[in-house]
Order: sequence, then C-alpha cells, then structure tokens
Amino acid sequence: MIDDNIAWLAGFLEGEGSFSQHSGHAPSPVIQVSYTDRDILLRAARILGCRIYGPHYYGPKHHKPSYYIRVAGPTAAMWM
Repeated sequence: MIDDNIAWLAGFLEGEGSFSQHSGHAPSPVIQVSYTDRDILLRAARILGCRIYGPHYYGPKHHKPSYYIRVAGPTAAMWM
C-alpha cells in the first residue's frame, strides 16, 4: 500500500510542480514548486528532504510572498 504522504506529494506535484532538465555541462533532472502557502510547501519539502527558499515578494505589496523548493540530480530522478 502506498504511503499517504507519497500519494499526497504526487497529487501536489502533478498540479503545482514543474519537471524539467537543468541544461549545462552535466544535464540533470529537476523538480521545482513555487507556492504562496508556506505550510503546504513545508510538507512537500519534508517529504522530499529539501529546504524552502524564500520568502520572495513579487508584485503589489498586498500579494502574499512566494516560496519555492527545488530538488535536482539523482534525488529528483528517484522521485520522478
């Protein structure tokens, strides 16, 4: 049976995540999510074993700050 956290993460990443390939000298897979609800992103970061970056402020002052998480390389490939 699949772990509830992994099932939740799969749905969250499907809706909000970005799956790409970092281009450079050694191309590697990347999973990234930008989100304004820090508590939701914190849950994803704990499951993925990464940190949250932010807050970042964009647009008018009344907009919520944005946060993001990023996983790259073999760790991203394993999750994919």
